[in-house]
Amino acid sequence: MTARSASSPRERLRVMISCGEPSGDLYAGALASEVLKLEPDAEISGFGSERLRSAGATLVRDFKGLSVTGLTEALRVIPRSWQNYRALVRAAEAQPPHVFVPIDFPDFNFFVARALHKRGIPIVYYISPQLWAWRRGRLNTMKRVVDRVLVIFPFEAPFYEQAGVPVTFVGHPIVVIAAESREAIAAAKRAIVIDIEELEPVFTIEEAKRRKLFIGPTRAIRSMAVATSDGVGM
Repeated sequence: MTARSASSPRERLRVMISCGEPSGDLYAGALASEVLKLEPDAEISGFGSERLRSAGATLVRDFKGLSVTGLTEALRVIPRSWQNYRALVRAAEAQPPHVFVPIDFPDFNFFVARALHKRGIPIVYYISPQLWAWRRGRLNTMKRVVDRVLVIFPFEAPFYEQAGVPVTFVGHPIVVIAAESREAIAAAKRAIVIDIEELEPVFTIEEAKRRKLFIGPTRAIRSMAVATSDGVGM
């Protein structure tokens, strides 16, 4: 796959990404960077924080201050969460993205995904919630509103296949990110269930570079966008 020329008359690829916590922002920033390598003129927007912004995306809203540790704090952030939701939906209505990419954070992202699905925007869920471990009832939501789930662990693919949800295994991005950032390793250990050391037998850092793990989700996202817009070509 090659990037299209900036002078191409075809419509620019528009991708909206939504994450709501530092680990998601880490992956969102890396994904946005990879999209822009393949599509330098792509327009990336969404809900995130510093890493997504520094990768070249335009933030509709920043999630700073939304982390909660108890019921009192959760109640406190409800008005702001609603404002963030409405801001994303309005932004998508004003300039519909070719694809919406929620990253984990299901309590917020499921609401946005449902709203954008109703508006005909394809949904590609990257780094899906751990539905295989808890709240399996949310599978029904996945089946109704998500066009494809991009999973990062091999065992997740059969789980979604059995449920009738279109799924693609793309590998875990943290081994690629960790190759360039010690800070990312620390963030990964705080953010994911399986430590980076447990991932390495599956994907060493060198193997991850060879396989170019971010190409998988980027191609899937771009393909979904192409399918919904005559103006975006391969």
